[in-house]
Amino acid sequence: VNAVCYAEDGTKVLSASSDGTIKVWELRTQDCALTFRLSLGSSHATAETSIHTLVPMPGTPDHFLAVNRTSTAHVVTLQGQVVRSFSSGKATGGDFVCGTVSPQGKWAYCAGEDGKVYVFDLSHSEGAQLEHIVKVADKDLIGICHHPHRNLLATHAADGMLKLWKP
Repeated sequence: VNAVCYAEDGTKVLSASSDGTIKVWELRTQDCALTFRLSLGSSHATAETSIHTLVPMPGTPDHFLAVNRTSTAHVVTLQGQVVRSFSSGKATGGDFVCGTVSPQGKWAYCAGEDGKVYVFDLSHSEGAQLEHIVKVADKDLIGICHHPHRNLLATHAADGMLKLWKP
């Protein structure tokens, strides 16, 4: 298991694994209600791509952000349907290692293996728009999180540095 999170409504726990599966667990019964893989309709559709991040989408109790080791991140329902995808646009060197969303769910931040954070505006009705790319580390990025109340991000990398920055 690489990542876990509570669903936005607090009634379920999601887990993601190295084999590319996402499991939805009922908190009340502690039973696994559903197991699925991201269905992407591409060459990644059948691959067992390790999922590193699961983050609930604020304001949408049945949606969450799933980040796997590709250059594309996904907003997925608790039933396993991909409702939105967005990409770094890089063929090589831009795979995402983790991600987070802003407290209102307007912005998604995906940390790439290239030491950059890719900032996506999720408020566009035609799809997420890549708004900014920010170089935040010289070594591999390990994690990223958004402050729950302020416009402030924290990143940490293999160089041992924790950095706070305003997007």
